[in-house]
Amino acid sequence: MIDCRDDGECGINQFVQVGITDISEIVSLKSQLYDTSEALKRAARAADEDTGTHVARINQYSGLLARLMGRDDKFVEDISQFAQLHDIGKIKVADTIRLPRKLTPDEVEKMRMHTTYGGDMVAGLTGLEMAYNIALEHHERWDGTGYPAGKKQKEISLEARIVAIADVFDALVSSRPYKKAFTYEHTYTILEKGDGRVMPDHFDPDVLALFLKHFDQFVGLHKGLTD
Repeated sequence: MIDCRDDGECGINQFVQVGITDISEIVSLKSQLYDTSEALKRAARAADEDTGTHVARINQYSGLLARLMGRDDKFVEDISQFAQLHDIGKIKVADTIRLPRKLTPDEVEKMRMHTTYGGDMVAGLTGLEMAYNIALEHHERWDGTGYPAGKKQKEISLEARIVAIADVFDALVSSRPYKKAFTYEHTYTILEKGDGRVMPDHFDPDVLALFLKHFDQFVGLHKGLTD
């Protein structure tokens, strides 16, 4: 019998702390966490225009970048699963996202709340700490000009710094109802030099440099997982 906290939450760390050694229980819990991630992803996708391949690509880019950074297997595995929850908060602002026109300043502010809403949805859930950081912080910027809290540099979690680059890259090279896809060459130039809207100062310089160094690998992932 596994005893959970009074509020009903159980997690891998809690199992380890109380001395659970049955690996099948730990694997089962991880599977449940990842199943939860999948269910949340599907709900978020229903609220936005994002396709299944978009969220799959975000997972793939993030996992590859984490691996290139030399992160441990658990970090790589987790970010490869939880990166897809970056926009889960869009469920709460779906009516604004779907407006068939340019958003007003007030509507833009409402849309930006998806980061806070996303963080709130998974806050305090054991095993989803990385998902919380990603949902809340993936629009924060290295130079402090992002949202929702204006965090800067290493105040932003590493997982969010990774997903930020993955998300912007995919947005640039993918077509949307309101924009055409940029070429890979133009996208590289934007990330390297900026275009006024996207600037290299927005990203962790070490993570960005690694992304650009291995740019062709990310292009390969995009080509292999395009609608």
